[in-house]
Amino acid sequence: MKITLVLSPMWCREAPPLGLAALKAYLQEQGHNVRCFDFNNEFCLRTSEKWKPYWGSEHGTAVWTKEDFAGTVISAHEALLDEAVGQIAAREAKLVGFSVYATNALLSLEMARRLKKKAPDVFVVFGGPWVTQEREKVLKHPAVDAAVLGEGEGSLAELARSMDQGRPLTEVPGLYLRADGDTGVSFKAGTELASLDALPFPDFSDFPVGTYDRPRRLLAYFSRGCFKKCVFCDVPVHWKKWRCRSGRRVFEDLRHQLTRYPDIRAIEFCEATLNSDLRALEDFCDLVIADKKSDRSAFRRIFWFGFAHVRPEMDRPFLEKMARAGCHHLRLGIESGSQKVVDSMKKGYRLADAERLLADMRSAGIKALLTFMVGFPTETEEDFQGTLDFLRRNARLIERVTPNESFTAIFPGTPLHRQAESFGVELGAHSDHWRTKDGSNDFHVRLARHERFCREAAALGLALSPSSTKVARYRDDFLADYEETASSHGWTGPREADEEDDRK
Repeated sequence: MKITLVLSPMWCREAPPLGLAALKAYLQEQGHNVRCFDFNNEFCLRTSEKWKPYWGSEHGTAVWTKEDFAGTVISAHEALLDEAVGQIAAREAKLVGFSVYATNALLSLEMARRLKKKAPDVFVVFGGPWVTQEREKVLKHPAVDAAVLGEGEGSLAELARSMDQGRPLTEVPGLYLRADGDTGVSFKAGTELASLDALPFPDFSDFPVGTYDRPRRLLAYFSRGCFKKCVFCDVPVHWKKWRCRSGRRVFEDLRHQLTRYPDIRAIEFCEATLNSDLRALEDFCDLVIADKKSDRSAFRRIFWFGFAHVRPEMDRPFLEKMARAGCHHLRLGIESGSQKVVDSMKKGYRLADAERLLADMRSAGIKALLTFMVGFPTETEEDFQGTLDFLRRNARLIERVTPNESFTAIFPGTPLHRQAESFGVELGAHSDHWRTKDGSNDFHVRLARHERFCREAAALGLALSPSSTKVARYRDDFLADYEETASSHGWTGPREADEEDDRK
C-alpha cells in the first residue's frame, strides 16, 4: 500500500524528524511504499523573513496553540498550504498519517481538512503526543478518520494490512475510531513492540538533511519510555513500557547513518534518558572507542549528547569512558535543590549524588546542562531557596540552565494529575493553570519564582536556554490566560506574586 507520512508546522527543526524516519523504515520493511513530507521544515525555509522567527523555541506553545495566531499563519501561507496538500494528494496514497504535537496540531488539522476536500477517499490518521493526550478532541474533527494512541509502528502496519484485506478496522490494536454506541468511539488496546533491536534503522532518505537548523546533526535513540516514574512526567502516558536497544544495535545504527551521511558531526539522543540501561550505554562506548582506533572510523569526527538521569553508578571512570567515546554534554533533570521536593517528585536520586556527578563530569570533560522546575505543589519558599543555593554552590560546574517554561505543568494521565487531591491541588482547564487549595501556590507565585531563578542564574554568569525568554516575552498573555481560568473557577486568595517578587 502507498502510505504518506506528514509533519506540519510548527515543530522543532534542528534535525530531520526521528519519529517519521523510524515509521518509514518499519512500514517499508512490511512491504509498503512510504513517502515522508516534512512541511514544517519546508515552510520555514520558504516563508518570509517576517515569519521565520516564529519557528524559534522562544515562541512555541505561546502562539502556535492559539487559534487566532494559527488563522493568521494560514492566511499568510495559502499558496504553500495548497501546494503541500497538492503534493500529498498527487501520491494517491490510501493512507496518510500526520505526526501531531501541541504546536502543530492546528496546522495539521487545517492540512487534513484541505486534503479531504481534494481527495475525499483518503484515510487520514493522526498520531503523536498531542493525540494521545487529547484523544477526546481528535475525532470531533471530520477530516480525521482515526487516531493512533501510543507507539505507532504496529498500529499503522496493522491498519494498512486491514485496509488492504478489507478487514474491520475496529480490530486494529491502538486505533481510536468513530463508532456507533454510547461512547461514539471504538478502541482496542495495543501492545508495544517487545524488542527495539528488531526494528530497522530509521530511514532519513526523504529529508534534505543539510537544510535543517543544525545541518550536521542527526537524532538517534537508546530507549523508549523511562525506567523512572517521576510523578509530573507524561512519558509513561505515551510509552507504557520502558525498553532499551542493546549497545551494539545503537552502535550499528549510528555507523550505518554516518556512512550514509558523511557530513554529520553531532548525534542527539532524543529520548527521556540515554542512561536508563548502563550496560547498553557502556557497551556502546566500548564499541565506539574500539572503532575509533581505525583512521577510517566515522566516529572520530562526531560528538553526541542527550538527556540523562542522575545515577550514582556513573562514577568518574564511567564518565571518562563516555567522554572518550564522544560524549560532549548531558542534560540532567535536577528540577529542585530541595531533597524534600525531589523525593515528592519521585525523581529517585540524592542531591549529594547529583553534586558529585557534576564534579566528575567536569573532571571527565563532559559539560552539564541542567533543567529545573519551580512551584511544584509541595515546594515552599524555603525549598525554592534551596534551589537557588544549589545553583550558587555548583555554578562553576554548570554550562547552562533551563528553567521549565511551564514552571510545573500538571498533564492529564500523570500521577500528579491523578493524585491532585493528595497533593492539595485544584486543577484548572489548562495544564499550567492550577493552584494549591490553601492558595499558597498559584500561577503568580510560580511566575515570580521563575523570574527570580532566571535573575539568579544570570547574576552567577550561567547561560540560560533560549526557550527561557518565552516567559518574559509572553508574560502578560500568560497572566491574562491564567486570570481567565481563575475567574471561571472562582479562585480567590493571595495575589502576592508581584509584591513578593519586589521584596526578594
